[in-house]
Amino acid sequence: MTALIDDIERFADATTHAERADALLACRLSMLLKYESTILNRCHVSGFREGAQYVRLVLDWLRSPGALTKPIPMRLQAARGRLQQIASSEEVKVPQEGDSHAAV
Repeated sequence: MTALIDDIERFADATTHAERADALLACRLSMLLKYESTILNRCHVSGFREGAQYVRLVLDWLRSPGALTKPIPMRLQAARGRLQQIASSEEVKVPQEGDSHAAV
């Protein structure tokens, strides 16, 4: 399996927003561009609004003329900082129905 697909699997297998944020921060820009729909769908399904916002901001910046020669926009820097905060948080996993470790 290629590293690109491994990145998608890492994001798809994430069970907390902290894991999702960490996976997004580790994503290559080419992966964000190629799998935009899949990533945004996973963000929306899991309720990870900050992740969807970050992906949209990154892609808007990349698609702007001369993006790589300009400074990174403040909004994108702020969104990245927010994901870093989320990734470093100790988020508690919510037990799913049928989970063998679910509290009774």
